[in-house]
Amino acid sequence: MTSLGQLLKWGTNDQSLRGELDRIAEDYAGSDEHIVMQIGLVESLTSKYHHTITLVRARVPGERVFTCYQYSLSVHNSKEVQYAMLLNASLFFGRDFMKYLIDTRLKEITIQDANDGDHVVYSNASIQHAGKVVAGKVESKWGRAHLWSHSVFEVPQNYGNTVQFFSRIDQEVAVDAFLEYANNQVQD
Repeated sequence: MTSLGQLLKWGTNDQSLRGELDRIAEDYAGSDEHIVMQIGLVESLTSKYHHTITLVRARVPGERVFTCYQYSLSVHNSKEVQYAMLLNASLFFGRDFMKYLIDTRLKEITIQDANDGDHVVYSNASIQHAGKVVAGKVESKWGRAHLWSHSVFEVPQNYGNTVQFFSRIDQEVAVDAFLEYANNQVQD
C-alpha cells in the first residue's frame, strides 16, 4: 500500500469557513427537508471560500442514522453493532467508545504515514468527530446527515483543532472491541 501522507492535506484552518459549516450543520439538522438543504448550502460556500469539500453520499430521508465513528471504522452496516445497541438502549457508538478504542486498539501515526482507511480523530477537550482517509482526503459524516470529502481542517469548527491519525483496524476488530466495550458497560 502506498502512503498517501504527501497527498493528504491539512487545508487552511479558516475559522470563518468552519464557523459557517458549524451553522449549516447545526441549523439544518432537524427535519429531512433541512438535512437536504445542507448540500446546497455547503456547495454555495465555494463562491465565498476556497475549499475542497465535496459530497460523497447524501443521506436518504428515512434511512437508519449512524455515527461518524461507525463510518470511520466501517461498521455502519454491522448487524452485531446494531443488535448490541438494540439490546442496551443506553449503549452508544460514540466518543466514549472511540476513546476506549484509542486506549485499547488504535496505533497513532503521523499525517505523513496516513493511508486509505486510516482514522482521523478531531477533538478539543474531548473527542468530537472522526473520519477516515480516502484517496488523499478525509471522508466523514457530519451530524445526522451526509458523507463529505474534505481536507483535514475543512470541517465544522465545533469538531476542534486537535487532529490525530490512527492506523486502520479491520471491521472485525472494531466490532469485537465494541462488543467488549458493551459488555463492560453492562457490568458497570
